[in-house]
Amino acid sequence: MLKDFKPFTTNLMGSMPRTQEVFQAQDDLKSGRIDQRQYNQVIHDETMKVVQLQEKVGIDVITGGEYHRDNFISFVAQNVPGVSMFSTEELTQITTGEHQEDFAESLAERDADDHSMNSPAATGKLDVNAEFVLPEMKELREMTKKPLKATVPSPYLLVRNLWVKELSGKYYSGRRDLAKDILQLVRNEIQRLIDFGVEVIQLDEPILAEVCFASNDAARSFY
Repeated sequence: MLKDFKPFTTNLMGSMPRTQEVFQAQDDLKSGRIDQRQYNQVIHDETMKVVQLQEKVGIDVITGGEYHRDNFISFVAQNVPGVSMFSTEELTQITTGEHQEDFAESLAERDADDHSMNSPAATGKLDVNAEFVLPEMKELREMTKKPLKATVPSPYLLVRNLWVKELSGKYYSGRRDLAKDILQLVRNEIQRLIDFGVEVIQLDEPILAEVCFASNDAARSFY
């Protein structure tokens, strides 16, 4: 990893706006008009354009634009055994009692109560040795000679999103128990990224503000 950067080193936060080609490929894959191989080729080509754009404008550290990811966390379900995807409507139906009220409130706070998004949940013991970011970096390394940045969802973010008592509780005694595996999962991936030579590793924690600004009498800082 790089130890020194010039003043005002530039890089993208992570994702780039989806292109029309990416949206079309996603629709085509879901409808069966293209297969996974064809979809991967479109994503590869669009990622290459993102890399070339960054190089053209002089960005110092390159990211792939996260075109391989449905969103900043759901892609984990595609790569880590023990994690499955659900619509928010499905999760609302799965949760029960007080837990359902907490879940509905959490969705509303995140402007997700319209059931328009998907979310991952732990539905088995996590494979803590699964690679979920490194494959993107291997592809990216073939596209540029510039330093790379990997974006990794933080353990806190993963615990917050993956724990659904009615599903995860069959395999873990609670959030803390699940957190142990998530910490190991993230540690293992970060070590692989370091060994591969990724120069910058960014832990994504967009809900940290919720911890900082939670009320003093809050029962917990995350759902």
